[in-house]
Amino acid sequence: MLEAQKVGKPINKAEVNRSLREGALSGRTRGSIEFRMCNISTIIAEISYLQGYAPRQNVGNNVRTMIHEALKKLGHK
Repeated sequence: MLEAQKVGKPINKAEVNRSLREGALSGRTRGSIEFRMCNISTIIAEISYLQGYAPRQNVGNNVRTMIHEALKKLGHK
C-alpha cells in the first residue's frame, strides 16, 4: 500500500480490509485491522505513512517489535 501511495495509485482501504478479513486475518474485525494499520503507520512514520491511517501514540512494545521485524524482512531500515 505504501508503494502504491508513493506513486500516486489510489488505494481502496475498504477492499484491502475486506480482503484481509477473508484471508489471512479472518479472525479479526474491521476495526482491529484498521487499528493495526494505524500502528504500522506509526512505526514507519519516519519513512512515510499510509494516508488514512494516521500514526497512533500508544503502540505497545510487542507490536512495535513485531512491526519493526516485519519491515526489516521487507528491506526497510
